Amino acid sequence: MKISLNWIKKYVFPLNMDENKISNILTDIGLTVKGINNENQDFVLDVEITPNRTDAMSHYGIARDLYAVLKFRGYKVHLVKPVVINEGDHCNNNKYNPSILLKRHDTCIRYSGIFISKIKIEPSPYWLISRLRSIGIKSINNMIDIIHFVMYELGQPIHIFDMDQIEDRKILIKNAEKNTKFQSSDNIIRKLDEEDLVIYDTVKPLSIAGMINHIKSNIHVRTKNIFIGSACFNPIIIRNLRKKHSIKTETQYFFEKDTDPNQTVYALQRAAFLIKNIIKNKIICSDIIDCYPNPISISKIKLRYKKIINIIGKKISRKKIKEILSLLEMMIYSENDQYLLIRIPSYRTDVQREIDVIEEIFRIYGIHKIPIHHKIKISTLPKIFFKTEYEIQKILFEQLVCFGFQEIISSTIRKNEEKFSSLLNSFLKIQEIKILNPVNYNYQFMRSSLIFSMIDCIEYNLKNNRIKSNIKFFELGNIYYKINNKFLEKTYLGIAMSQKKTRI
Repeated sequence: MKISLNWIKKYVFPLNMDENKISNILTDIGLTVKGINNENQDFVLDVEITPNRTDAMSHYGIARDLYAVLKFRGYKVHLVKPVVINEGDHCNNNKYNPSILLKRHDTCIRYSGIFISKIKIEPSPYWLISRLRSIGIKSINNMIDIIHFVMYELGQPIHIFDMDQIEDRKILIKNAEKNTKFQSSDNIIRKLDEEDLVIYDTVKPLSIAGMINHIKSNIHVRTKNIFIGSACFNPIIIRNLRKKHSIKTETQYFFEKDTDPNQTVYALQRAAFLIKNIIKNKIICSDIIDCYPNPISISKIKLRYKKIINIIGKKISRKKIKEILSLLEMMIYSENDQYLLIRIPSYRTDVQREIDVIEEIFRIYGIHKIPIHHKIKISTLPKIFFKTEYEIQKILFEQLVCFGFQEIISSTIRKNEEKFSSLLNSFLKIQEIKILNPVNYNYQFMRSSLIFSMIDCIEYNLKNNRIKSNIKFFELGNIYYKINNKFLEKTYLGIAMSQKKTRI
């Protein structure tokens, strides 16, 4: 992910900055910070964010994390949240308000939308073009550029429709009907089925889960009224749709992550604010329509002081622990001498256990502050007289090769059609392990035996006349299975021999 340092500076800057300049940054869109930092000299970092840190997959997310580190280490910095539209700027006339209906609560966690009229499609201002260009995004027009800007600023995927193409001003999120033909904006006709999550109006499909629009629902030069949607979908569903229909867009990158459902409305308010400030016409905004049937529960974690010392190996003052938690926006509900009960912000989807909170404290506190002792004490096992597993495998390998066997290495994922494998598992009273997100839908199970892969190897060699003499194979590999919902992994040796019958 490309990160622009000048973009980051819009949110984190020194406290000793002139107050008038701070005020301008907070209110004026696109104001350069020349005189404070050289705006023309930008640095773009290619940052690899671990998949669990979805909160940091945006410019503001990185700025928020950077602020916590700098503030704790004594730097006088200020964090500015992106400005959004005021409630008073909304139009309360109900005739402008579209309606939203969720028919799949399990796949669509939250869907929010806003209708904006009297817009004008035109080229974007220079500041917006340069911001997007710095991270490799090509400018299209002011509306599309604002959508991309907000996505990379907040990490929240949003999409845009031509409101005049939405029948009856109704948005429905549901599964597609069988054999539905969908001509997407990339001029590819895709065939949808009942498993595909689609955004509809009352007549036709508008978008495949907000990732790619129907060619007729896209905005164009003559568009005057738009609908902006901000959603939080089940990331597994999005990932499957993307692979199934070969979709590659900026939006699907964010939809595939565990985004914060509590940020959908804020992203719309931010987009509306930018549109209002960029377009010279006086736009009309509807109220934000929000459909959130099952709000996520707020995570509460018990954090023990003793556990922190045991894990980190150093006593950290309780004052500093509370300071770090405050900087990470983790609210303290209650406390006593032994522990703290804290609330985790919804955007920190990776923090779910006590050890996760301790890791965050350790990260902000600084690993370099933990002293390393010159003498390391470890307990060693007494000397024993049997060989290690590696040594045993090495002996088996050498002996089998000496007897003319050839080693094979097969995939640890088996084919779905191997029905005999299921029969064998039922006989052995073990359960197969199914892969939640398979790369290939024909291979969805971890192998629970070496037998069938060895049979396939023999069959392949015989059919293709690869080995004309007798076949002697062996494989040292792991198998995977469940017993009483407990996952097990064991190493097995498989030996296979095949001899052709000859007629005299």
